[in-house]
Amino acid sequence: QWFDFSAGWMWGDQRLAEDARKLKEIDIACRNRKPLPRKDVLAVIIDDDQMGRADIFRPAYGDHLIYRQRNYLHKSGVPWTMYLLSDLVRHPKLKEHRAFLFLNLFHLDSTKRKVIEELKRGGRVLTFVGPAGYIDEDFSVDRASRVIGIRMTLLDPASAPPLTCHVLEPERPHSGLLTRTLRYGVGVKPNPAFAIDDPGARIVGKFDDTDIGALAV
Repeated sequence: QWFDFSAGWMWGDQRLAEDARKLKEIDIACRNRKPLPRKDVLAVIIDDDQMGRADIFRPAYGDHLIYRQRNYLHKSGVPWTMYLLSDLVRHPKLKEHRAFLFLNLFHLDSTKRKVIEELKRGGRVLTFVGPAGYIDEDFSVDRASRVIGIRMTLLDPASAPPLTCHVLEPERPHSGLLTRTLRYGVGVKPNPAFAIDDPGARIVGKFDDTDIGALAV
């Protein structure tokens, strides 16, 4: 009789079987519930084609970019589901979602960029983590700025701040629902490093101990 489901548990502990029972009940409840309409659900998008384009032992933003997002999203209270970017290309019905969170779209060819452009219409909300579209046949900050819709600039890696952002004062219209002292990030220096450089964008977060825009709408 072995119940060692994960590191740190002791075999034969009845609590493991009890936890498994509760998880089964949650799974059955989720499968039997009536799903929310797509328009009321956040679509979280990852691109599996990116996986072979970087060092798997040193992924961009560490494990915060994709792996830990599950924890963050579950705690957010926002109904969400996850798709591959290729799903958006193949299944037009997914465009019924009204809000999208793109996690790892650093490399985008023209076909994938076209899909992103189509989503920008119809009052949808698109959120990007990092310089989406920076890589194709070359490296281009201008291309990434067009994909995101906010102008970015490259920073000198030697003087770039760590990837930790603090949200500005809550009187800002778009940050009013965020905690005043909210900070998030991975605390490592990126290379390449990017910052917001768009007078038409509203800066709602800056890199810690700097006046450099890190989060904008």
